[in-house]
Amino acid sequence: MRFSYQLIKQFVPSLKSPEHLKDVLTTHLFEVESIDGDTVDIKVLPNRYSDAASHVGIARDVAAALGKPLQLPKATKAEARAAHVEAALDLVLSVKERVLCPRYMARYFEIDKNAATPDWTKSVLASCGMRPINPVVDIMNYVMLEVGQPMHAFDADKIKSIVIRRAAAKEKIETLDGNHFALTPDDLVIADGAHVLGIAGIKGGKRAEVTAATTRIVVEAATFDATALYKTSKRLKLVTDASARFTHNLSLAMPQEAMLRATELLIGICHARVGEVVDFYPKKMKPTVLKFDIDAFNGLSGMKLSATQALGYLKRLGFEVRGEGKHTKVVAPARRTDIERFEDVVEEIVRLVGYDKLPATPPAIALTPAVHDDAVMLKGLIRQLLPGAGLTEVYNYSFVSEKDIARVGVLDSGSVALQNPVSAEFAYLRPTLAVGLLKNIEDNFRFADTVRLFEIGKTFVEIKGKVRERLALGIALGAKHVQPLLELKGIISELLDRLGLMDHVMRDIPLVGIKYLNAGESMCVESDRHLLGIFGVVPQTLLAHAAIAEIDLGELTELVSGEREYEPIAKYPSIARDISVLLPRDTRVGEILEEIQAVSPKFVYDVDLIDYFEDDKKMRADQKSLTFRVVFQANDHTLTDEEVGHEMEKIVHVLRDRLFAEVR
Repeated sequence: MRFSYQLIKQFVPSLKSPEHLKDVLTTHLFEVESIDGDTVDIKVLPNRYSDAASHVGIARDVAAALGKPLQLPKATKAEARAAHVEAALDLVLSVKERVLCPRYMARYFEIDKNAATPDWTKSVLASCGMRPINPVVDIMNYVMLEVGQPMHAFDADKIKSIVIRRAAAKEKIETLDGNHFALTPDDLVIADGAHVLGIAGIKGGKRAEVTAATTRIVVEAATFDATALYKTSKRLKLVTDASARFTHNLSLAMPQEAMLRATELLIGICHARVGEVVDFYPKKMKPTVLKFDIDAFNGLSGMKLSATQALGYLKRLGFEVRGEGKHTKVVAPARRTDIERFEDVVEEIVRLVGYDKLPATPPAIALTPAVHDDAVMLKGLIRQLLPGAGLTEVYNYSFVSEKDIARVGVLDSGSVALQNPVSAEFAYLRPTLAVGLLKNIEDNFRFADTVRLFEIGKTFVEIKGKVRERLALGIALGAKHVQPLLELKGIISELLDRLGLMDHVMRDIPLVGIKYLNAGESMCVESDRHLLGIFGVVPQTLLAHAAIAEIDLGELTELVSGEREYEPIAKYPSIARDISVLLPRDTRVGEILEEIQAVSPKFVYDVDLIDYFEDDKKMRADQKSLTFRVVFQANDHTLTDEEVGHEMEKIVHVLRDRLFAEVR
């Protein structure tokens, strides 16, 4: 933010040079980005806009840091000597949105149209990057720069009343710079009956513009809701000096200070005759009163100040001190909206003393043993294993556009929209990692025929009004000439095996609402009846020759941790039996494993595929031969051959009836 060094020096005469100002600010207040002649560019922190986004605010802190007197413009009692008039305008003020506009001041003036802006005013405006327009507008801008409160003037001959309301749907306005904007009911406007005079806190309109011929004006100084104004500014892509201040929660006390200063300048420069003041201020601002304990201050800051010293620094900044000893309380200045708790008061004292004066005392902390985080360990292991399979890790934004959401679809859930998106391209939280991975494949196809990627990140979906946040692993393969589904399946299987999750199955699933997977070529991965994820072929309409998977790392972490649990060695021996079957070629191994396990869950300890043939001359072309090893074991006794034989008969019966198998 630009400031005029000469104006700050006028308020703090003890300043020696712009470099001296820079040293003081850097040590005690804000960073100075540059100095160019009379212009000093200061990086004002967002929480200090209410008091420090002005020349008076900067001067007050500089004087406090130097311990020197502050010389602000003295009240000249110009208003008392000025001519007063009864407003020919019957100024009617109606505030229909009291939450969005907690305070609104307006005052009527009659001015000399032949007045001219003084050179000293033009100089300050130029140093701050503003061009002079006419005396009234220049005074409004100067007061904003000096005091920090944005102001606006209307031509009184062009208005009949002032109404603060929401805009009507599709209501339009032409602003002072000639641009046109379509408004919505979310936007707060200053209006005259049915006509919009300005976008509240952002920009005035052409309808009541003050020109060189204007002789009667109405000046406004108000406070508007920061959040609502910020949304309007973002939606309209219209950022002004006023909106930059209003969106940072200005104090309700500032309009009165600004109106007094504007009145003085209008009388002195424009020879104004002063009219009535209308002040809508139904809910008065309450002062921030905080208990002050010098022992608590020294304990938190590490300093050793007396109460008199500490409170002296606060008085320099305009704090009021009440009581003594243990009953001491401090009252923050009305302009300091950033002072909310005792720690804020501590910071004010410390920065005036100087951060370089803080004692270098090591903090006293309790040492705790390192905690084993299964999720962190799992992510680290995945990042070691997948590059070995030729995959490259990518990092994508968690924010996506509505177009991205529509492209991939969302399964049984809603998209999570951001309340204040930075742009339409980042208006939602991603419901799936596929959003970014599909784009990655497309981009990399320009440079390579094959693409192998993976990503670990959060996804977000809204279910029954609550946002569900999930840690997921996404794997995407692309090949211009080959369908990579089988390769993807193998990578997933190998990854799970290497992670220690040997007991997992893959089976076909029907898909509903997921546009980025082909319904005829998609599968799910399960273990211990837990759904770990889905994978499949990306439809040709989205991307040719690509396959993608998404694994729930939350579920996987629990299962992998469970797999590492130790069990006592079985007391009773196991018995293994092999069974070979002929099956239709399209029968999946996962189905067979599930059927065998389900036949005798009490005695079947493990089932593994140990042999596989498809080219045996004794088989038909549509058949394949599979051999499984079934391990039987009981927890309470040694199984007999008769018991195992009975269980094998049940398995053979199920395989014949349900899967049309021929036992060899």
